[in-house]
Amino acid sequence: MLEDKHEMIALLTGVESSKKSYYTELKKTVEQLKKKNMQLEIINEVMKSIKIDMSLEDILKNMIDKLRVLVQFDRLSLLLLRNDNLTLTNVYPEDSHCMEIGSAIPNEHSLYWSALKNRQIIFQRLNDSYASFYEKECLNALHLRTILVLPIYSKNKGIGVLSIGRHAESDWSIDDLAFLEQLTDHLAVSIENAQLYSEVLRGKQEWEDTFKAVDDMIMVFDKDLNVLQFNDSVKTFFDISEKDDFFMLEKPCKTLVRETFQSQKTGYKEIHLQNHSTCELYTYPVHNNEHQVYGVIAYIKDVTEKRKMEVQLLHSGKLAAIGEMAAGVAHELNSPLTAILGNSQLLLRNTTRDDPSFPLLNDIKNCGDRCKRIIKSLLTFSRQDEYVFDSCSLNEAVAQVLNLLKYQLEKNRS
Repeated sequence: MLEDKHEMIALLTGVESSKKSYYTELKKTVEQLKKKNMQLEIINEVMKSIKIDMSLEDILKNMIDKLRVLVQFDRLSLLLLRNDNLTLTNVYPEDSHCMEIGSAIPNEHSLYWSALKNRQIIFQRLNDSYASFYEKECLNALHLRTILVLPIYSKNKGIGVLSIGRHAESDWSIDDLAFLEQLTDHLAVSIENAQLYSEVLRGKQEWEDTFKAVDDMIMVFDKDLNVLQFNDSVKTFFDISEKDDFFMLEKPCKTLVRETFQSQKTGYKEIHLQNHSTCELYTYPVHNNEHQVYGVIAYIKDVTEKRKMEVQLLHSGKLAAIGEMAAGVAHELNSPLTAILGNSQLLLRNTTRDDPSFPLLNDIKNCGDRCKRIIKSLLTFSRQDEYVFDSCSLNEAVAQVLNLLKYQLEKNRS
């Protein structure tokens, strides 16, 4: 470095003017400095892209615009390792390819794979008849005469190759090769950064889609009991659009959330809202890497219809119990009623109509018959046998119902 400095001073001060003119050397030095500045500018542009959310395509476009000024080339392509396949991802100019973007390169007899596996820069003349490799036919079809393949490594891990082609058969200078090798090192970091950012975005989107797709309500609270997030089910249920519009949940929900922050354990509570809805509220603490609770997830399930069905089932159970009790009572009454009817019929046979006791005995028999019909209707109502649906008389059905209600109807009429 010191010798180069002395040499440059000698050139600028005219010490070597006997060999070459001062102005020629000065012009050459300025061109070298411009080239170095351009190289630094390109590398700086690549490094800047690490810190922003640029796509890989945008990173390459920004790099190529400046690289064309510095290095002469006619085609540039980028291939990345994806699922152990070396895949063509970017080509410039965009129409300079004979393979579809996304195509994989076979790893047998491949110039690109050879550069990647051996971690070695390969310069190849395409008119060399002795050289045989998979990409040769495609590159010749693009009228390229030389190809430079640079492996891209990051942390000793191969991630792809950069291919630069020329229509001329010119060689590459040592300075250009050193610069391109340095450029691929920085490009590797940018590629990994772009891929990582893309994966994070995809994971975030998948989580949000799952979060929104849940039918039940989900809310996320911070330590100050502010609502950080909520899914679409919350919007639909409460007909709200803003985070601060949860007045119906304010007291019951935040009380349980506060308890969960304090106890660091899951909580449960059934809450009744002002819109006459009943909800089951579950709260779950969210821990960080230090096992500290920094948030609480509130899972809210609307059970209004479920509770109504439970009440209906309970009422149905009561009706079933009443039916069973009615059937038992009917069976118990059948035996004494049979004796009453039998004895009244025997007494009526031996009693004439002129006898004063005849109306009393006849009344006993009629009441017994009515009780028998009522008991029969009760047994029919409480029977749990499987029914066979068939045609019937509506008059008979109405008569059977009236047998059960006849006494109440006559009583109310009087």
